Amino acid sequence: MRAIICTLSLLAACHLDPSLLRAQDAGRIGIIATALGSTSVGVIWHVSTDVALRPAITMNDNSVTVSSQSPGGPFFQNEGSSQWNVGGEITLNCYLVRSGAIAPYVMAGGGYSAGKTTQDTHQRIGGSDTVLTISQASNMASLSAGIGVQYALAGQLHLVAEITAAYSRTTTTVNSPGSFVGTYQTVNDQYRLVGTSIGAIFYFK
Repeated sequence: MRAIICTLSLLAACHLDPSLLRAQDAGRIGIIATALGSTSVGVIWHVSTDVALRPAITMNDNSVTVSSQSPGGPFFQNEGSSQWNVGGEITLNCYLVRSGAIAPYVMAGGGYSAGKTTQDTHQRIGGSDTVLTISQASNMASLSAGIGVQYALAGQLHLVAEITAAYSRTTTTVNSPGSFVGTYQTVNDQYRLVGTSIGAIFYFK
């Protein structure tokens, strides 16, 4: 939370003193992709030399299968899980004073994502088979703020590095037919350090 307040204070300072904001050419448009702490692909549009807008799409897909069997025994268990998540976010970059090829900035934004996780458990004990499927559907709304630096590696190719903190609210619906828990819903509010992200920008001109 402290990181978010500090970043928002920096944004306010940028607004009060426009002379500090001279980092990029107005009107430039490019493609930006980030990884590690936050994985996304989007567009960056420099509305002015002071500010850039970054609408982006976030995606995640993962699957895992684990099998176990008792040595010489009748027990066998196979567990598989799959997860996907897709969402959208928009970020506002507020550029600070430029030093050569380096352009530091502060950022704030928000996003929304939806995803689903499915876990299948297959057990065989003796001659009896049991299959249990648990599915989770989640929706997350978030607000974020952070700091970053943009480095002009070449005329059209730039690198970025960012540190971001966020607040999120996640609503999860769990469906477990055949088990004693049945179907239930949870709401989770969370403040967290999303972490460090690195990425690249390719400008069209």
